[in-house]
Amino acid sequence: MKKRMIKYNLILVMLIVLIPVVYTLSIYFENASTVIIPGDNQEITETVPIDKPTVPDDNSTITQKPSYPQFKTGMQAVEYAIARLTEPISFECDVYHTTSCASIGSLNVLYKAYRYKNHEMMRIWSECSIPLEMGNFYKVMYSNCEQEQIRFNYDTKRFDLKEKTNIFIDSDTIDGDQIKEYIETDKVHGWNTFFTDVNNELAREIYFDKSNKNYYKVKVSLYQSKLNDSKYAGTMISVGALSTDMKKLNITFTIDKKTGYLISCTREEEFIISIGSASMINCTATGVQNYKYIDTKDTIINIAKQELNLPY
Repeated sequence: MKKRMIKYNLILVMLIVLIPVVYTLSIYFENASTVIIPGDNQEITETVPIDKPTVPDDNSTITQKPSYPQFKTGMQAVEYAIARLTEPISFECDVYHTTSCASIGSLNVLYKAYRYKNHEMMRIWSECSIPLEMGNFYKVMYSNCEQEQIRFNYDTKRFDLKEKTNIFIDSDTIDGDQIKEYIETDKVHGWNTFFTDVNNELAREIYFDKSNKNYYKVKVSLYQSKLNDSKYAGTMISVGALSTDMKKLNITFTIDKKTGYLISCTREEEFIISIGSASMINCTATGVQNYKYIDTKDTIINIAKQELNLPY
């Protein structure tokens, strides 16, 4: 009898203990959505209700991480970057190009190019010991995509390539259209697009380096069989060469990973030209182009006022 009483008492004690535990657990699970479970080093704080996710309606917008242009090949990245230079974006570009021709001299050219929407400006300093038709000069070119003006200075005492300076005088005539007012459109003139076409039909990819976290490096070599038909070879004829035989044009592009825009490029060239009585002259050339995607509106307006006397 005594053993039965002890057993009965034990059962009662266990029930007394278990009932509060079960009740507490039921309360916990019932309110689990409002309980914060701290990490190992996190202090316990006041519970905060967890809101249900908001489903946007048809008229709302969702902020997402920006998607960057993706390229399977380096040539895709190059074509994308070059195509951006045909758009009405704002940028500044510095180009330094030097050519050395055996026995007859050298040509050094500095370009400063600007675009803002439909407005394009080019400033060119050329110092040349090669007997080309337009060897030594300073030139400013401006277009609003509807009208354009050009002005030359051939007096080497009034311009300096290294200092990037120029002084016009009244006798330096302004050629082109009469521009009376500043207008903005989304057209592009095209002066400051890339200097030559590059695609799979015209060039082969040498390497595509994706190791840097900020930019791609792509090197291409243009097919020699098609170089003489390129628009770049045509520019040599336009400045006084009788003939041009392009042998090599390699270009290395640096392209921003986030935007796909061209940051810079370098180029290596080999060609043979004929000038006047001199024929089959071997030449080598190198060039560097650097781009800044900045607001150039004020810069273009100031140059247009100072060097072309435009009423802006």
